[in-house]
Order: sequence, then structure tokens, then C-alpha cells
Amino acid sequence: MRCHVRVKTAGFVKWMMVWMALFMLLSAAHPVWAKSVKRAKTLRVIYTTRVDGQLTADAKGRGGAAKLAALIKANRADNTIVVDGGGFGNDLLNALVYGEDGDPWGLMGTMGYDAALQTNDNRFTSNSKQAQVLKTQKNQAPKIVSQNLSSRVLTKQTERIAVFDKGGIKVGVMALSPGKNFWTTEQRVRQDIGQLKENHCDVIIALSNLSNRQNKAIARLNRNINIIVDGKSGEEIDDPLVVGKTAIVSAGQKGTQIGVMDYDTAGREVKTDGLIPLDAKVKEDPDTADQVGRISAVLAQKNDPTQVLGTSQKDFATKKMRTQKFADNDTGNMIADAYAAQGNDAVGVVAESSLKNGLALGDVTTQQVVDLFSRNSGRLVKLRVSGATLREICEVDAAVGYLFPERQLYFSHLVYQYAPVRSPFNRVTSLKVQIGNKWQTVRLDQTYTVIADQGTAAELKAIPMKMAVQQQKTLDRLGWQAAVTYIKGLNQSGEASLSANYVVTRDSKKADSIQSLGDYLNNPSRFGVLTDCVIIVVIALIVSAIIAAQKKKRNGLTRRTQRSRKL
Repeated sequence: MRCHVRVKTAGFVKWMMVWMALFMLLSAAHPVWAKSVKRAKTLRVIYTTRVDGQLTADAKGRGGAAKLAALIKANRADNTIVVDGGGFGNDLLNALVYGEDGDPWGLMGTMGYDAALQTNDNRFTSNSKQAQVLKTQKNQAPKIVSQNLSSRVLTKQTERIAVFDKGGIKVGVMALSPGKNFWTTEQRVRQDIGQLKENHCDVIIALSNLSNRQNKAIARLNRNINIIVDGKSGEEIDDPLVVGKTAIVSAGQKGTQIGVMDYDTAGREVKTDGLIPLDAKVKEDPDTADQVGRISAVLAQKNDPTQVLGTSQKDFATKKMRTQKFADNDTGNMIADAYAAQGNDAVGVVAESSLKNGLALGDVTTQQVVDLFSRNSGRLVKLRVSGATLREICEVDAAVGYLFPERQLYFSHLVYQYAPVRSPFNRVTSLKVQIGNKWQTVRLDQTYTVIADQGTAAELKAIPMKMAVQQQKTLDRLGWQAAVTYIKGLNQSGEASLSANYVVTRDSKKADSIQSLGDYLNNPSRFGVLTDCVIIVVIALIVSAIIAAQKKKRNGLTRRTQRSRKL
């Protein structure tokens, strides 16, 4: 019995010694293991914002895609993700000539980007040829994220979210893009965060095209977002702006620096972050430099940005001047003329939101014409609309544009009169279009051609009276390209002095006074008839209520008089 007990005790001691030895080995290895885990939980984020098509270095040797690529490669490791906050391809002169070498997404693939934000700045990518380029290019393009998947082509080439594995860290990338209002944007954000959480992402990075105030609001409402890359403001944020647990960063404009952040995924905090300048000392990446050279050669061949198109003896209206009042102006008239020239007997329409600057005194170059347009202008579209719809377009201008001049429209080959005292969307009293050399009154049942840009068309579709388009065709020409061709034509015909052609306004939107009730009710729009009926019903109800109240009051007085007599 004692022998049996001794055998059990000896076995127990033996196993205890084995377990103690294993525990000591694990304890000795623990510092190395802990250090390894810590390294795996640190994500490096390299980010750029508002590169704005600055492919080459500036006069001081700063910036340029080749230097950007060199710094990206020098700071990249297995646990690194490279993102762009949007607008990388802005201001590139001729999006139509992009091919395998020229597509901005292909260039970003060469540079080492993992994800980029699709914004209206790159609206040209909706072209089917561009979508095909993305499928066949040799260089791997980054994942393109967007919340606004408005076209079928964009839906095929962009994604709402993207997920990456970076050194064992699962990184989710999403877009923050303006919706109809802030709460529609917030609803999309929650949906995208939910999908990224279902993918078990350790870090969520949002590439934002929102304002600073909106970024902060999104950060407060959605604590699951770790990092917001501000791609709109163009600010240089040296130290991240922390809202709750979310770090908001930006690397400025024109690609003159990149941001490099080390983020602790376990503690949800920024360990280090800073902006690295791309000065003259940074050497260029050879592969990227070659590709930039090919792009620049194609662009210069098609459109030289320094080419003088014409001259001007005065400053064309700036955006601030144009939006001070409701009227036509030199800039709006010239662009509307350029649009109308793209079709036979077409009406040209451009929204103030599609325009940006004015033309300065002196020579007018291609680059200056490009700078006239805002980022959302996009390609030209040819619309076939009825006369009734054409009137509704003018009604929108006379109602919305009259109250908010920054939302007004400018016309070519079209003039209308309006009565400000009439009800909204029922103010147009007469409407004429130019067919050949003659002005004709618009017939509501006749079909007319309207040429606008994509931004203007979107503006019309967003307002209360949505235009009814019978047929729409997207043209292979951007708005600024139509303007360049038009100004070149003036130059060839000996009318290069733009100020001589656009020195006076046309009174294409002329206020009309109301002299009688007949003038007020004459020639109502479809919306106007409904509005007048509603007004009549409301007035009738008010009058009925007043009569009923007076009758009730009289009845009450009669009863009180009778009671007093009985007493």
C-alpha cells in the first residue's frame, strides 16, 4: 500500500516539474511575444488630400506624383495602408485622352495607393471608355469608394466599402459624401459601419468630402470611426483633431506633403502623426516619373494649358459679383453660348453652381477657361424637352434663382419675362427661343433641344419642379472644352475681344409689372393653376370660418338678450 502511494507521489512530482519548466519557458518568451503582438496592433496610415492633378513639381521643386510615390514607398511596410481623400485627378486638362497610361486611377496604382475617394471632381470616370480602362490597365488601381453611386458605370467601378488585411490588421475603408441632407448622409454612414463591423474590421477609416463641421458631427455620432481623412478643406493639420475617439487629419493641397500616422488599434489612439514635405531634396520614383511624362505629353498634344485663345479688355464677373443679384452676366452668357453652339437651334443652359471664377483682364488661356468651371460641371448632356418643360426650367429660375442668386440659371437663345409678384413657379409671363435668326414664342406641345452640363442637369433634377426629359444623351465633351472651342472660333473670325462681345447684358430675364387682376391670372403654369386653386380654397375656408364665427357670436348675443328679458 505504501509502495503504491509512493509511486503516485513520484508521478505527481514528475508532472509538476514538467509543468513548471514549461511555465518558465513561456515566461521567458513572454516579452518577445508581447512585443510582437504590440507591433501587429500598430497600423501605419499614409494619406494625401487635394492633390488636384499636380503631377509635376512646382517652381520651387515641391510636390509631384513621382516624389509622392517615392515617399510612399520609403514609409511603407506590411502593416501600412495608403489612402487619398479625393480629388487626386482634379484640374487635369483633358480627361477624354486618358488611356492605359493616363488614367489617374492607374497612376495611383503605380504609386502604391490602396484606396481613394470618388468625388464629383472626377466625374469624367463615368465615361464607359474610362470604365473599360480600369478593367484592362496593367497597373493595379486602388479600391475606389463612394457613397454617391448615381450612374450604372460608377456602380460597377466603385464600392461603398473596401476591406484590407494589413499585417494581420483588418482595415475597413468607407466614404463620407454629401447626401440630400446631413441625416441622409448619417444614415448611409451607419449602414456602411454596420457592414464593416460584420467584416470584423479592427480599424475603420473614412475618406471624407464633407465640411469640417460635418466631419466633427459624424465623429460625435459614430464612435466606431477611428480616422477621418478630410479631403475637402485642403488644410494642413500637423496634429490630428481628436473628436471623441476619432482622429481627423488632412495633408493640405497640391501634394506638397504627405501624412504618416502610426495608430494603436488596441488603445484606439494615435501614437505618432506628422506631415512630411515633398521638397527639392526628395528623389523621384522612376516608374511614376515615366508614367507622368507620358500623361503630360498626351495632354500637351491635345490641349496646351498656356495657349492664348483670345483677349479681354475687362474683368469678367467673379462669382461674388454674379451672385449679388438675379440677372444675366458676361460669364454666364459666354458659357451658355458655348453650350448652345454644340447643337443646331439648341438652347444653352448653365447653372451658377457649375461656374467658379471669372476671366481676368488680358490674354485668355486654356487653363483660365478650365478654372472657370466648378468641380461638379462634368460633361455636356443634350436634352430633348417639351415647351412646357422648358417653361418649367424658367419657372425654377424665376422662383429659386430669384430668391437665391447663387442658384440661378443663365441662358442662350432663350429669353423670358416674369412677374415677381405672382406666386412661386407661376411667374413666367412670356417665353421665346431663337430658331435660326428669328425669335419664336415657345409652344408648350413642341419639342426643343437643351444643352447643359451634368452639374446643371443635376441641379434641375434636385429642385421642386423636376424637369421631364423626353430624351437625354451624354456628349463626349466637357463643359470647359466646349468653351475653349467656342472662344477659338471667335478668335478665328476676328472677334477675339471677349469684352466686345459680352460687354452688356441681354435682359434674357426681364421683370414684368402687373397692371390688373387679368395680368395676374393670365397664362398660368401647370403648377400655377394648382397654386391658384389652393389659394382660392384657403381664402374660401378663411372667409367661411369668419362668417361662422360672426354668426355664432350673433346667436350668442340673441340668447343672452332673451334670458335677460325673462328675468
